[in-house]
Amino acid sequence: MKSLYIEEYDSLVSYYDLGESEDIILYLPGLNSPAMPLFAEIVTHPLFTGYRSILVDYFGCGMSDSPTGFDHDMESHANVVMQILNHEQISSCKIFGHSMGGTVGIYLANIRSDLVTKLAIAESNLYPGGGDGTKWVTSFSEQDWINIEFPNYIKNLRNQAKKGNPISTSILALWKDADPRGIYRSAVSLVTLPETFHQKFYNLTIPRFFLFGEQNFPQGTKKPTPDTPDSEELLRYGVEPVIVANSGHFMFIDNLQGLIGALQKCLG
Repeated sequence: MKSLYIEEYDSLVSYYDLGESEDIILYLPGLNSPAMPLFAEIVTHPLFTGYRSILVDYFGCGMSDSPTGFDHDMESHANVVMQILNHEQISSCKIFGHSMGGTVGIYLANIRSDLVTKLAIAESNLYPGGGDGTKWVTSFSEQDWINIEFPNYIKNLRNQAKKGNPISTSILALWKDADPRGIYRSAVSLVTLPETFHQKFYNLTIPRFFLFGEQNFPQGTKKPTPDTPDSEELLRYGVEPVIVANSGHFMFIDNLQGLIGALQKCLG
């Protein structure tokens, strides 16, 4: 675990730096989630132990501080991550971003087009409107979310975790110590993405991959959403759709080995 002091916010952002290879993968987690619980089984898998792995805890979650002056906008998160990479003197990396992490990764690839060589994102927001989770979070006022809804949600997750529900157990581990204000403001930023944001992704010239959980792949009666776009549209812009079998949005839980295989195909 390392920490970097960001003077602008008088705060420390924390990250894991594993391995010594010049082949670097930057891992960006979903909505204000700590990185290690999400990515530990990937970075320690034999297919990925040969890489140098950078795993970032955003402001407001994990081991990072929760600065009151940070707005939790997606571009602001990307700028903090960029400062970590600059501090580590990293000039080239591949990115895997899950959900919100992919959106942050797109901003980062646009801020530093010389830095990112491959970009794999998993059910990340390309359009405004939000996914099911962020739409739910932002359906409340910020104060109601902080004071009422978030505590109740954590309580309900704990009750479901006691009964052995794997999704509830995982979300509880990710969010029980998170800053609810950070979750809320990050969700607002995702729901209110610029209408033209998708073009930031489509205009990139590096190899790009969009991972879908099989259950969420838009086909038949299932229509595209802000975080599960039309696969034909992706192909038109040179983005390769990749389906993780037998999984939904939480592909880490549903089919970890399938996700690892997909990432090896994308970033290997």
